[in-house]
Amino acid sequence: MRKSRQASRGSSNLPILPLLLAAGLVIVVAIILSSGPSQSTDIPENGPGLADVLSPERQESASLFPGEGLGPARVDPSDSQDTRTTVVAPASPLPRGGLIQGSVVNPAGEPVLGALVVLERQYDAISAFATTPGDRGEPLDQHRAQSDKNGRYTFRNLPSGRDYDMWVRHPDYAPRQGVGVTVIGESQELAPIMLGVGYSLSGKITASAGNPLAADLELNRQSVQWSPAPAEDLAVQNQDLGRHILFQAAQDGTYNMDKLPEGLWMLTASHEGYASGRVHPVVLMNNNRHLEQDISLGTEHTLSGIVRLDDGTPVSGVKVEASRVRPRPMFSAQTLSADDGSFLLRGLPKGLYGLGALAEGFSNAHLPRVQSNAKDLELVMHKRGGVSGRLVGPTGPIEHGSLELFRVNIGSTTFGPTGKKITVKSPDGSFVFSGLEPGTYRLLGRAAGFAPAYTPTFTVQRDIVQGMDAQLVAGGRLVGQVLSGGNGNPLRGAEILIHGRDWTDQNTFALFGGPGPDPNNIPSQSTTTRADGRFELTQTFPGSLKIEIRHDAHLPQFIHVEVGDGATVDLGSFRLEQGATIRGVGSYADGRPLAGGTAYLTLQSGEAFGGYAEDQRLDSQGRFLFKGLKPGTYRVSAAPGEASGFLFLADADQSAQTVSISAGKTLEVKLRSRN
Repeated sequence: MRKSRQASRGSSNLPILPLLLAAGLVIVVAIILSSGPSQSTDIPENGPGLADVLSPERQESASLFPGEGLGPARVDPSDSQDTRTTVVAPASPLPRGGLIQGSVVNPAGEPVLGALVVLERQYDAISAFATTPGDRGEPLDQHRAQSDKNGRYTFRNLPSGRDYDMWVRHPDYAPRQGVGVTVIGESQELAPIMLGVGYSLSGKITASAGNPLAADLELNRQSVQWSPAPAEDLAVQNQDLGRHILFQAAQDGTYNMDKLPEGLWMLTASHEGYASGRVHPVVLMNNNRHLEQDISLGTEHTLSGIVRLDDGTPVSGVKVEASRVRPRPMFSAQTLSADDGSFLLRGLPKGLYGLGALAEGFSNAHLPRVQSNAKDLELVMHKRGGVSGRLVGPTGPIEHGSLELFRVNIGSTTFGPTGKKITVKSPDGSFVFSGLEPGTYRLLGRAAGFAPAYTPTFTVQRDIVQGMDAQLVAGGRLVGQVLSGGNGNPLRGAEILIHGRDWTDQNTFALFGGPGPDPNNIPSQSTTTRADGRFELTQTFPGSLKIEIRHDAHLPQFIHVEVGDGATVDLGSFRLEQGATIRGVGSYADGRPLAGGTAYLTLQSGEAFGGYAEDQRLDSQGRFLFKGLKPGTYRVSAAPGEASGFLFLADADQSAQTVSISAGKTLEVKLRSRN
């Protein structure tokens, strides 16, 4: 699947996109290895910022090889079942993919009956946050199936063009991560997944004086999990799939956890009246099948105080969180303030802490350097402000619509998205957008039958800004036709997108995937051509625009146009020239397909910085397909799905080839990665 096209100027011995991704991965791994559990935060020694204290730790395009998807089928109860759970409905329905199936076996090669096979949608950071329409996030995009008596599982009608990570669990075996899946419009047979005994972890929990403790144990598998789903949904999912384990030590303090999947883990032990203890990381990898880990719990320390407003009013139900700055290892704990605003954090080891408070409708509060056992602490919060107004059209109020909040940045003409949206549903079009931190903003209003429009700029302090109306207009209308430059035939499914007049290729390809911000703050609008190649885009944002016309296998075109409110602009016919195509197969050194790996493509350029890069998940046969390329010289490489950090850089470089291709031509490439 095509994941991104990004600016990557320059040519070096290592692929630039993998280098950027590896740098990000190294940062994330560093965060994971130096932080607390998923519900805690890492506070720097010089005191936490609001995000540092209160943010939780961070743990569609065309198919590769087009084919016909399979419709719904009757499934015999003895066969594998696609028992999908919550699934995100895309804004515009994606075509359904083909059949995805495979098998689950034990170490003897025998089929495993009743294994749970889960596909979890793979997001990058940009997609995860861009998908979130509000503070709550989206449901989990997850599909489940069970293996039948022959060990077979089947997934039908997944959205085509999406990437999924696989996780397999059975009560008699250790859970295991399966091969990554890219959904394409044809059937795929995945390699068998072998479940085994996995890893085990045992030890003893004692007090510092040596007395055994029947402590509560919590084991968290550490991973980078980008998702727009709410954090609580992800926590439930991780526990359900064996990636978050709660356990009780015996009366003699001993514990033994078995059937654990491979990975880096964090182990926390706690007991009433004692300071909690933590070991991070616990490494269960390679041939280290069993690990002994004892934990000694020392004297309990506490932090207590009150959460109040700046006028002295106590605030209840506030999440108060403490993260230890010194000494290492990191440790964190959290609680909620009581009805009188008081809070008490227990079970803390001795140390220096950063303390923070978070509540809906209030600004964050924090104390950067607090010694354990401190009392009478005060966390002072402030009410957030907001804005109110109406959504109106040329003839009066608009009853149904939406508003999206953008921050107006100092020193930049580009508005900054906040990810905050509200729905307007009122007879008089009135709205209140509350819970805003002090700052300068604009709202983007949308409603059916109208062009999107911004409100004037407004500044929020601690009160509600009144009378900020979003005045929508009818907008313009664009019509035209898109043809193939080769034979003049109409092109169905070509995309017509609007941008600001200053839009360039640098805006098309953002650093971590997806388009960058529009330099003229033009709201995104698009349409596609019909079977006759014709298109019509109504309610177009009026102004000076740059229109982009693109099609999967062709080179894009751009045209400037002035669109007036209520005006129709006929753009005429466009002939898109056929782009180049690079297709091929990635494999391991022994010839096995590089299923679930990643192919990287970088345009080789003499410029200091600039060009083109793209990456794409390999399918179950290790196949990849890059289409619609400009003529030129490219560097193409592949890395296994299990490679990470600098290993994946080395793997990608080891398989790299440099190829040249002209317009309209197709080049076949075979890439070999090391084992």
